[in-house]
Amino acid sequence: MAGDTVFSVFLPDYAASNPVPVVIYLSGLTCTDENAVTKAGAQRVASELGLALVFPDTSPRGDGVADDAEGAYDLGLGAGFYVNATQSP
Repeated sequence: MAGDTVFSVFLPDYAASNPVPVVIYLSGLTCTDENAVTKAGAQRVASELGLALVFPDTSPRGDGVADDAEGAYDLGLGAGFYVNATQSP
C-alpha cells in the first residue's frame, strides 16, 4: 500500500520526560482525525492517566479512491471499515 497518512496526536505533560502508553482511537465511518479529537473529548482523561492518544484519519480520501458508481453510498469519499482479514478474498 502506498499513500500519505494523516493523524492527530495528544501527548500528556508527563510525556515530556517519560515514556507513556499509547491508545489508538479508531473513529467511525467518515470521521477525520480532527473531528474524532473533538467528538471523543478524551484528552482530559488521557492527561490524568498519563496516556498518549493517536487519532488516525481512518478513511481514504480524494478523487482516486474507489466509490459506489451509482452514488447511493459515499464509500470511497471518506468511509473507513475495520476488518480482521488475514488473507485476500
